[in-house]
Amino acid sequence: MLIFSRNYGEVLVKLFIVFTFCIPAVFAWAGEMPHPSVVDPSTAKCELCHEELLKGKVHPIVEEGCTNCHEMSKKEGKTVVSLMMEGNDLCTMCHAEMEDVFERSSMHGAVEDCLNCHVPHASETDHLMKATLPDLCMECHDRDELKTRIHKGQPVHATNCILCHDPHGNNRPHMLTGKVQHPPFAESSCEACHRATRTKKARLIVKEPDLCYACHGDLPDKFNGTSIHGPVKEGTCTKCHDPHQSPYPKLLDEKGSNLCFECHKEIKVLVEAKAHSPAKEDCFSCHGVHATGRPHLLLEDMMPEDSIASLCGSCHDLDDLKGKHRGAKMESLDCTGCHNPHGSKDGKLLQTTSVHPVFEDCDNCHTEGTKLMEEDPDLCAMCHDDVAEKASKAKVAHPVMEMGCTNCHTPHVSREAHLFKGPQVEVCGACHSMEYTVYHGVIESVGCQACHEPHGGNGETLLKVAGNGLCLQCHDKEAKVDDILSVQNNDVKRISLDPQKRMGHPILKHPVSGEVFDVNKVKMPKEIKSLGCLSCHNPHGGSSGRLYAANKESYNELCAMCHSK
Repeated sequence: MLIFSRNYGEVLVKLFIVFTFCIPAVFAWAGEMPHPSVVDPSTAKCELCHEELLKGKVHPIVEEGCTNCHEMSKKEGKTVVSLMMEGNDLCTMCHAEMEDVFERSSMHGAVEDCLNCHVPHASETDHLMKATLPDLCMECHDRDELKTRIHKGQPVHATNCILCHDPHGNNRPHMLTGKVQHPPFAESSCEACHRATRTKKARLIVKEPDLCYACHGDLPDKFNGTSIHGPVKEGTCTKCHDPHQSPYPKLLDEKGSNLCFECHKEIKVLVEAKAHSPAKEDCFSCHGVHATGRPHLLLEDMMPEDSIASLCGSCHDLDDLKGKHRGAKMESLDCTGCHNPHGSKDGKLLQTTSVHPVFEDCDNCHTEGTKLMEEDPDLCAMCHDDVAEKASKAKVAHPVMEMGCTNCHTPHVSREAHLFKGPQVEVCGACHSMEYTVYHGVIESVGCQACHEPHGGNGETLLKVAGNGLCLQCHDKEAKVDDILSVQNNDVKRISLDPQKRMGHPILKHPVSGEVFDVNKVKMPKEIKSLGCLSCHNPHGGSSGRLYAANKESYNELCAMCHSK
């Protein structure tokens, strides 16, 4: 009985194998698979039964319909499903770029069948892959061998393999993607830049840029200039250059202007609207790469004198432009005050962020040529009498008002709001020291007028509200910031205080207002006479994201000002 049971079990197993694998294989070899009978194959809704095949990111061709790849027909009264073409030929009907894959000198063996790596219907991973990277690659490749022998001890278990290798193959050794390769990378000298590591993170011998300068020792001297590119100043060479390989010259991450647009997205928008010809051709028509002797990385040979007009004059005839500008001395004008040098929605490349309404007709302010009807600020007061009246009645006057409105505003058009001559940090910084590593967020999002009366007011230092009340308008947990400023509530750091607003930050019993009193283990600096937000924070900026007072960079440093132990 035991013997019979064992043999019977073996028979069942063999029958299972035959019906599960062999018979379907015969049909598959013939390009056909049996299917339960359907009334009319042309109207069948496959997804109702095959829902499990459509989980995840669905293949676009599948979304259009199953009959793009499958054929359903009736044969001898039975329904038969077959593929329109067999193997990779079906895939290359859409993916024509893969037709020459077998002619490539360095071909990935897995491409013999697309289904070795890809799922035909839907997948939870990108590119319909059967598994995420690098796990998919490790189904065929030995992880330990890759790390020790091929990658010289560098991590591979947390790496996206296709960052360096073409997953299908190409005409370069090891299926590497880059036409240009960093010499140490090309020589497989990982140890030239990296330490061996046991973790998932690659380790450099020394940090950049010192690591880069070890070979490129002539570069630091070339990086001295009036204007230095941000990544160069930060010492982050890899923001623009790939340290291993690249399809582009100089190991750049992108080609031409596209590299610049990765950071300067606002300029890309303008160029795509109506571009200034040089900006459309290449940013490097006017700008240097690392450092130049002119502002904004402008090229000295394109800008022979330290004026924007000399830059524009390298292409445009300034004498010819005088007639279009009421005879103005073009050599002394800042052309970018009115025109955007990269592009604009306006046909004349005019700045469009804020336009003075009277700019539509020059005769609104000028008599003949560039001569004004009245001198500034009297001319401005002809329309802006409310501003002039408020300034005249203010208890605290803004001295710049006596100097003229055009000290802060341009009378025509501006890329900044409220016709400011430039970013507020620069405009206000011309008189007030505004050099910080980190700026108060409201200065960048709204401007100095968020807290100050710009033309004159009744509060000390032209503040709109005195003391902590000003800060708590935004930073109190109960404050509705969007009622005061055009800033979302979740963009502002909030604090919780007691009902009297006298304590509760940064810890529960810590006072935030009131006269200074002697407490055991607390020694207040002489300059702090009364506690307030400004005792611990600089309202404009600082060395850290928390804007700590006295340029303190950490919480501990700040607290040590009063708490010695």
